Amino acid sequence: MKLTRTVHLRHDGTSLVLATDPSGLPTVPYWGGDLGPLDEEALAALEAVTTRMKVDNDPDLVTAPSILPAAWTGWSGRPGLVGRRADGTAWSPRLTVTRVVARNAEGGEEEIAEGSVRSLEGASLVVEMADAGAGLALRVELDVAAGGVVQARATLTNEGEGEYALEELSLALPVPPGAR
Repeated sequence: MKLTRTVHLRHDGTSLVLATDPSGLPTVPYWGGDLGPLDEEALAALEAVTTRMKVDNDPDLVTAPSILPAAWTGWSGRPGLVGRRADGTAWSPRLTVTRVVARNAEGGEEEIAEGSVRSLEGASLVVEMADAGAGLALRVELDVAAGGVVQARATLTNEGEGEYALEELSLALPVPPGAR
């Protein structure tokens, strides 16, 4: 599976690699000890060793688990977004990435274009997702803060007609093998 956008965040001995895949969902193929500065070739090698292989009974398009797990991707676990409209619609929104922005410590912003591979020291990311049909927009902020602590925050916005009953909004990040 070819990733469409890859960003490597580094700070205080920790690396977090965020990528979008052809389905449009953001994934975290790596989170752990600092990988050092990585160029496009090294990030491509990381992609090769972290890509899920297709096995029998998988969906046609095998996607890595997203930071917002969703049933429409073939995820069989608990979805990251649970809610619905009063008429029962929008219960499984297909949120896909519309924009990724890197912010540096001084507050400057740089949009990460599709097809880009970037390695950033001390920056944070804002990932914007939307499903126009469901009338929902999601903003996810990711940061590798002081001490290498990864922080994540999500904000869901109802852009559709009528109320949206949000029951749960949970982000999912892979746990590094050496986590305590």
